[in-house]
Amino acid sequence: MKLAILLLVVAVVAVNAKRLRKLPGDTPQGRVIGGEDAPDKSAPYQISLQLYTAYNDGYFHNCGGSIIDEHWILTAAHCVDGYTPDRLYVATGSNQWEKPRRRYFADFIKMHPHYNIPDYHNDIALIRVNETIVFDEYTQPVELGSEPLNEGDELVLTGWGSTELWGDAPDNLQMLTVEFLPSDICYKNLGPLLSEDLDTAGNICTYKGPGQAPCHGDSGGPFVHNNKLYGIVNWGLPCANDYPDVQANVAYYNDFIRKTMRGCDW
Repeated sequence: MKLAILLLVVAVVAVNAKRLRKLPGDTPQGRVIGGEDAPDKSAPYQISLQLYTAYNDGYFHNCGGSIIDEHWILTAAHCVDGYTPDRLYVATGSNQWEKPRRRYFADFIKMHPHYNIPDYHNDIALIRVNETIVFDEYTQPVELGSEPLNEGDELVLTGWGSTELWGDAPDNLQMLTVEFLPSDICYKNLGPLLSEDLDTAGNICTYKGPGQAPCHGDSGGPFVHNNKLYGIVNWGLPCANDYPDVQANVAYYNDFIRKTMRGCDW
């Protein structure tokens, strides 16, 4: 039995955020995700993937993402699914998503060719921006991780995801340290209704404890270990519901990432 995806809609803007999963009979309840304000310049690779709407002539934070090159952003496929490049903006250089130092237009989107085949798999995409990203002390790329993670390894999540279920994006970038869970432990903890959708090669699982996890608005954002990008926020139960969360395994998709950046067609 596949579980429904819950989408949060703010005005006329669809906020894809983390793909939230609901167990039969669950009633969503607000839970603080347990992060703290990120220190200034602590995550210079972090971007806010934004939408512009003429509804009130403003930008809205939709998802997170990571700078991996002077022209490329790595994010989740469900963050760009259904959007043309002219709808997306990449905001850089600030811990406040509403006050970026720069915004760039997206001019190309590449979703994984097998996104959502089967459901919840291959949830990764790249965005190329229309001009060279200016690097400085506030804006820097992050190196892609390639080494295997071990149980208990700590990963740092950053993002503007809601600090409670169905809440708004916080003004300040949030930071939370979680731990890596091997796939066999994650499989047991997720239970049969969710573990059937776990891609044990293409995903990594993270866990911290009840009340401490990504939430909607964190989707596409980075999980960093030893200053290298290892995970991209994909899906989980809403929110901080004492289950592991499932992230795209960046190391698994390194070939797809590098071929896309070289202009190879999949």
